[in-house]
Amino acid sequence: MRQWRPRRPAAFALAGVVADPSSQGAALIAIDGKPPRPFRVGSRVGDGYVLQSVGLRSATLGARMDAPAAFTLQLPVKAPINVSVPPPIGMAPAMQAPVNVGGLPATMPAMAPAASALQPDGGAPMPQPGQGGATAQ
Repeated sequence: MRQWRPRRPAAFALAGVVADPSSQGAALIAIDGKPPRPFRVGSRVGDGYVLQSVGLRSATLGARMDAPAAFTLQLPVKAPINVSVPPPIGMAPAMQAPVNVGGLPATMPAMAPAASALQPDGGAPMPQPGQGGATAQ
């Protein structure tokens, strides 16, 4: 008769954790290289183990809920994600207000005058406010 042997901890891989203060969380655990499956605290995980508890980045397994922990799985540590964003073009390095040069804000691209700015007879465009040009005296 073959004697029962629990799986080795290396057969398990923790892929995710949902922990809550009342210890009723769940863990995504892959067994023997298969896709991860969700397990609630208290449920059987593979042969011979029960998910005893979950933490922020860990899951503890044991033979029974009231037995000593057999091992704890940890989520792999990933490199931090760089969330810094360079300032928009035309903005001062300290994210100050744009400098007003030539009547246009520094962040506004130069644009052709709108069709409504043309003379009714189709002549040259009328100057837009802040763009300089001739003014009536």
